[in-house]
Amino acid sequence: MHHPDTLSRRLAALDTMYSGSLPGFMRAHGERVTRVREARAREGISLVLGERTTLPSSVVRRAIAIEALKAKSVVLFGDVDGLAAELKGVSVTVVRPDAPPAKKVLADVAVFDASDLALTAARLESALAAVGPSGTVIARLRWPFDRGFYDHVRAMGVKVIGYQREVDHALFPSGHVADGAGDLVLLSGAIATNAPELPAPRSGELSQLLPVSVDAPPYAWFDMDGLDLSRGATLESFARRVCQIAGRKEELSDVKRYDDKHILCWYDSDGNGFVAELTPEMSHLLVSFVPYDDALDHATMTAAFQLFADDDTRVRPRRTERTPERTVFA
Repeated sequence: MHHPDTLSRRLAALDTMYSGSLPGFMRAHGERVTRVREARAREGISLVLGERTTLPSSVVRRAIAIEALKAKSVVLFGDVDGLAAELKGVSVTVVRPDAPPAKKVLADVAVFDASDLALTAARLESALAAVGPSGTVIARLRWPFDRGFYDHVRAMGVKVIGYQREVDHALFPSGHVADGAGDLVLLSGAIATNAPELPAPRSGELSQLLPVSVDAPPYAWFDMDGLDLSRGATLESFARRVCQIAGRKEELSDVKRYDDKHILCWYDSDGNGFVAELTPEMSHLLVSFVPYDDALDHATMTAAFQLFADDDTRVRPRRTERTPERTVFA
């Protein structure tokens, strides 16, 4: 737990670092970023599995995107990082992330987190119902959920009307940031009645190599470099911390030690799990999820930051691989 002053200074440095690619952003919006940062330092960094708290600068960038739409009313499907408080002159309603579709239009703009296809389909349906055909939906989209998102949206007859890349920088309770930010995708509230059929994947496309469906969640991973192993944390203590954070019933936890690396295989009673490879000589941790589980991803990265990280520890970027029109990072 950081002291508020210490956390505020750390967040200030991170905001400066991660908004550096936006010329003039901090000069134009520094006062707003400071206001969000001070609130975050007082309240601490929330951990809500499945929802990502983000940097203060990311909160302000989302607020600017909403304000650019000239919205008079906004409905937020979840708000763990204080976006509602930053939207001035706008009527804001905050509902549960998985709230069912409303029976009447609630707002001009709805904001929701895209997740696996089953959750995304339900959340998008609720968001569209909240704004009606004249409104706009903003999807917060992060890797690896971009793999099937755009095909699913097209199949529903929903049109993409805007896109901002790398806005949401995920912030963890330890005060660390995972490199590679999520995107904002703006969708029209109007649904076409003649939705096109899904295109067949071309040879070699990611959608062909990694089919995405409700029954086959994608494989995913994260790499963490620059570990601080001097505090004596082990893969056994890592497994215990993950179990505690995720609130899962442990079914399997097995550690093997070899000359160059230590390997943990961990699974819960529902068959969700991961393999963690710790290479002490390289101060490196690789965690692979088969099948991918978003809440478990969040819990394991949180635990890894808490046990193995210092100020120099970094997670290798996990960037979205799709834009509305094409695949990037082949």
